[in-house]
Amino acid sequence: GTLYAGTFTGLSYLTFQENGLPWFKSINEIATFVYVILIVDVGGGEQKLIACAGDGIYEIRNNKAYHIGGKDVSAYCGITSKKEPGTFYVGCPLGIRKVAWRGNHWEFSEIINEKNEVFYLTEDDDGNIWAATTINGVMRITPQNKITLFTQKDGLPSNSDLTLFYYSNAGKVVVGSRHGLYEFSPAKGKFVPSEIFGKDYVTDKDHIKGFFNGYLSSRFMIINNRIQKVTPHYESFLIDSVTFNRLPEMSVTNVYTEANGISWFCTSEGLISYNNLFKPLGRLDLPVRISEVKLLQNDSVIFSGNFINPQVYGKDTLWTPVKKQTSFQSYVLPYRFNSLSLNFSIPYYQDEASNSYSYMLEGFDENWSRWTNESKAVFTNLSEGNYVFHVKARNIYGQESPESTFTFVILPPWYRTVWAYIGYVVIALFILIVTVKLYTRKLEADKKRLEGIVAERTAEVVKQKDEILEKNIEIEHKNKDITDSIVYAKRIQEALLPVRDQISIPTIEIFVYFRPKDIVSGDFYFMRQIPRSSMLVAAAADCTGHGVPGAFMSMLGMSFLSELIAKPEIQHSDQLLNHLREHIIQSLNPKGKETETKDGMDISLIAYNYANNHLEWSGANNPLYLIRNGELIEYKADKMPIGLHDRRNEPFKREEISPEHGDIIYMFSDGFADQFGGEKGRKYMSKNMKEYLLSIHKQPMDVQEKLIAEESTRWRGEIEQIDDQIVMGIRFVLNK
Repeated sequence: GTLYAGTFTGLSYLTFQENGLPWFKSINEIATFVYVILIVDVGGGEQKLIACAGDGIYEIRNNKAYHIGGKDVSAYCGITSKKEPGTFYVGCPLGIRKVAWRGNHWEFSEIINEKNEVFYLTEDDDGNIWAATTINGVMRITPQNKITLFTQKDGLPSNSDLTLFYYSNAGKVVVGSRHGLYEFSPAKGKFVPSEIFGKDYVTDKDHIKGFFNGYLSSRFMIINNRIQKVTPHYESFLIDSVTFNRLPEMSVTNVYTEANGISWFCTSEGLISYNNLFKPLGRLDLPVRISEVKLLQNDSVIFSGNFINPQVYGKDTLWTPVKKQTSFQSYVLPYRFNSLSLNFSIPYYQDEASNSYSYMLEGFDENWSRWTNESKAVFTNLSEGNYVFHVKARNIYGQESPESTFTFVILPPWYRTVWAYIGYVVIALFILIVTVKLYTRKLEADKKRLEGIVAERTAEVVKQKDEILEKNIEIEHKNKDITDSIVYAKRIQEALLPVRDQISIPTIEIFVYFRPKDIVSGDFYFMRQIPRSSMLVAAAADCTGHGVPGAFMSMLGMSFLSELIAKPEIQHSDQLLNHLREHIIQSLNPKGKETETKDGMDISLIAYNYANNHLEWSGANNPLYLIRNGELIEYKADKMPIGLHDRRNEPFKREEISPEHGDIIYMFSDGFADQFGGEKGRKYMSKNMKEYLLSIHKQPMDVQEKLIAEESTRWRGEIEQIDDQIVMGIRFVLNK
């Protein structure tokens, strides 16, 4: 028969020139892309050759093409019918056409005429036509022309870039995609991932670009632009990808297999033939031959490719070739010959140019080199040491050879030999002895000089010591006077602080945790019961600074509060803070200049009318915590202090609260929450303070005071207290 091949530019057939060389001759009637060639059996032992081209469909007779229909319509693909002899189907830009031989002419009919470009067709055993479209998924057309469209909603990985084939051995329609194989499940009515060739052969990362019938029952599959041959073998399949490793990655548009076992591949690289009866050479069992080892410094060969082992018979010595290097052939090289090249080869001659090599110099390299066609390795400026050169080969089929080795030793340079190091030690000892002697003489001279200086300095030191002792005694007296004054100031401050026993209100319980940083405190608490108006005024304040400066400010704050609560025109908590701010500013900054001191205080203050159970609260920077029914409610303070500030003309706000039985409120300075401690030396923070108060708020008030003191000590550990600490708690017991 004649071999025909379709190309981008037409149709050609194989002929032979006068010299016997093969030659493809063009058929002049077709000058456009030929997509597929079909052999249609029309009955009576007659077959017709059909070419599906870019401008229609042609019948080929006597190496000439005759247009039979579909003028100006591209026929992208085609299949012969299994059910109707003399009939074939072609996929077109606008659907699928059926072409049937009617004895003396071809009859065309439309199976489907929609805007669906069809590039792949197949037919199952039931006569259903399956078509892969460009962008709309897969169509199934029954013999009754019922059309069903399958898309991603029906299990396909995508609606485009799909290929089709019918695997008759299993009776399955299989789709190839960019994400592996999918098969149609009649039971589910949709496509599912296919394991038709096994679980591990094709994965969802493989791009399946084609399926083609091969020799006998084998199939060719195009995976990631590589040809692989799949042959049924009992209950499984034999997969051959090694044979085709010789070919580059390429597009394969069609495969035709002759009865004699020759398969023709139409590819982007040209027309390729493959003999299915061909058996590749055996495995690559021979090791790599290291043919030459050369020293680069003097271009001399130290090994010429043969390992030998001497055997002595009486007075005669027999040199026997061996496969591996023996102790007889030990190569010990002076350091000046530390650069060498090694040549190697593998005796495998099928596509010999594709043999590749990988090597590693043990003692120098950590990993094997990448595979390369270079059959030579060069190493320069090697350090002294023992080296083993390993090399292995790989043929075009990916088979690796056993590795070969070559062992050699490079001696160290003379200045890194054992005798050199002994000499270094002797020289070092000599220099050390000379240095010690010279230094000892210098030390003796320095000693005499220093003894004189020491005697002179000792007299001065004794004199200075006596003067320092006198100064220390004077400083101790002054420190004692200052400390006594501060202690006395503490007594005064403590005398000014209220006593809880002075509060005789049966409906409340109070505790005050108060821990100054120094002897005297910059924090203070204030409690005053006013029987004539049934009022309790209480506050927790944090003055600027701590120690003596803070104590002066705290006494000033207590004095002003005592004065202000006696004024009848001050009726509410916010008025009390407004007037307190005016008194502080007038006392510390009478001119109101921005450049003058901005000392003042932060305060949380309540005014509680215990006769009608009404509570008012106002705060300057310091909030109020209310715990009611196990829930903590925080009342935010005004973000301004009692003192000179940018917002000094704004009044303080007032919160009005109706206490319930069991409510407890907390007022405090920032000293407790800002204390550093814990395992990482961080601040205690208000979040932890809230959680701790919630955990202890049901305890008696005196127990709470003790627990807060213990928690502060535990958290602080060995870290110094950084600020004064005050926490005041008031519980409302309204059922008494």
